[in-house]
Amino acid sequence: MDGFLGAGLIYRGPLPGRDRDRFCVGVAAAHFSDEVRAAKELEGTPLNAWETNLEIAYRYRVARWLYLQADFQYVFNPSGDPELDDAVVVGGRLGLSF
Repeated sequence: MDGFLGAGLIYRGPLPGRDRDRFCVGVAAAHFSDEVRAAKELEGTPLNAWETNLEIAYRYRVARWLYLQADFQYVFNPSGDPELDDAVVVGGRLGLSF
């Protein structure tokens, strides 16, 4: 990859009484270099120029030292491969801070 663009926003305290929670949205785009795409074309596997990822997450603060985070991502052109369908990624995270 020869380029990357990313941006995100975090909203603190999105729900009444939940001042320590976070609602997050983000976008990331990775660009595959001309050289990589040309090499893949010679192999018979053309690539799209970009892979783009949209993300939404909610971080729920359980205690001062513990949070749970739910995460949803939608990936356009995974790995730049036009043969692959767009992908949905769902995950979770448990975080500790001392």
